Amino acid sequence: MKRVVMVVGLVALVASTFALRATRDNDQRPLDDVATKVLLCATEMADVCADLGDASLTVRVEDPGATLARLRSGGGIDAEAWLTPRSWADLARLGAQSSGGADPFDSLSETLARTPLVIIIRSDRRATLETSCGGVIDWSCIVRRGGATWAEIGGPSAWGSLRVGVDRPERTTGGLVALAQIARTFVRRESFDARDLESISSTLDVAAAALTPPTDKTALDTMLERADSYDLVLALEAGTRLAIASPRASGQLELVELEPITSADVVLATMAGRRVPIEKIRVQQALTTNGWHFLDKTEAGVADAATLEQLVARFLQAWTGR
Repeated sequence: MKRVVMVVGLVALVASTFALRATRDNDQRPLDDVATKVLLCATEMADVCADLGDASLTVRVEDPGATLARLRSGGGIDAEAWLTPRSWADLARLGAQSSGGADPFDSLSETLARTPLVIIIRSDRRATLETSCGGVIDWSCIVRRGGATWAEIGGPSAWGSLRVGVDRPERTTGGLVALAQIARTFVRRESFDARDLESISSTLDVAAAALTPPTDKTALDTMLERADSYDLVLALEAGTRLAIASPRASGQLELVELEPITSADVVLATMAGRRVPIEKIRVQQALTTNGWHFLDKTEAGVADAATLEQLVARFLQAWTGR
């Protein structure tokens, strides 16, 4: 009987030894063998997402317009969630509704942070434009003066024309919010819809002519590479302060905040059939570390998805004809 007990005990010991070894082997597997979750990030959140990536979370960055195009084509995205300004998530849902498709998202978080639209202007041009605008630069004055010669505005003729830069609105948040701000300025109220766009149709044509047609590169990057490419650009504040303080700017650029404020609101959109891959508090901390604000800092003022879609189409058509 003792021999049987000893044999059974030996078998159990050997089995436990192999089990322990297997556990240790599993613990020492390369990280590539461990399944990771994926967070897709709009380009404007690149620095934020760089702070969020770790062994359990892979981050990918792309223009939100590219993500929207894939969602609308039915291709979907291979990620648990999308960190993006809300307008892009709303546009994705609008596309699904229009085509009779399913909601691409399981849920949208509340607004996690915001950043306002601002202008970046060449330091040597600011005072001249302020004087021409009656002492304070505002959105209306930028549109009214855009494209005019500096001689007409009150500056040297050698400066040429006032070149106002904007990003591509069908691809970037900065461009999308810029068009929303322009429309809001002339509608003269925070909430507006497609019917309001018709009421300011001729003014929007003037605005499209005032802006230099955008290129694939952001207007600020172009301005940093070649100071004479633009006199001022419309851009999101987050990340911009660091850019204009960098050696690339050579102290020649200034950030100006204008009223009223229109902002980009960030949400975490969890894809259909997936789970939230990260705690929202971590995302908020990364956002604030990278210059995004809590809600008491700015107001939104961006139109609904259907209105934004019409607004973008209108400006793209105007620029194509130039």
